[in-house]
Parts: sequence; C-alpha cells; structure tokens
Amino acid sequence: MKTRAPRPEPLTTDEPVPGDPRSEFGKKLRAARIRAGLTHAEVAEQAGLTQQYVSVVEGGRQNITLSTMIALARVTGHEVRVVLRRVRRQPE
Repeated sequence: MKTRAPRPEPLTTDEPVPGDPRSEFGKKLRAARIRAGLTHAEVAEQAGLTQQYVSVVEGGRQNITLSTMIALARVTGHEVRVVLRRVRRQPE
C-alpha cells in the first residue's frame, strides 16, 4: 500500500507569498501606477474602487476578479496581459 505525502499546512497569514500571482500582479500594478504618475486615490477613483483596496491589491494581499484586474490595468494605460506578464525567474 502506498503512503501519501503529507499535505502542506494552509497559510495562516495574509502576507504575500513569493511567486504568488496576487503578489506578482500587485508589484506590476504598483510599477505601472508610478510610471503613469498616478496616486492610489487617482487609480481608485478612475477604477471605481477605494484607495485602501488599491493599496491592498498592490501589496499582494487581495484576491481580485478579472474585471477588476482589467480596470486597474486600463487606468494605468496598459492591457491586463502586460500587467500579468511574469518576470522570468532565475534558477535557484
């Protein structure tokens, strides 16, 4: 009889996990917002969100819908595919 590998413990924190899609999207969104010369408040107003929500998304601590991703990307002048593009990782 085969034994199963132990299941990993669930995360008990809202802190971003390296390589997590939420974290990656947040980093790219922040960079795009800064390049566009926008504040959290300006992005929030244009996307129909709160300033706090935009901050949490940028911090990689919020699951968001695809429509919210699209809205945030458009406010910064990008298509969502550009903001979602992953950075190639260096081998560990």
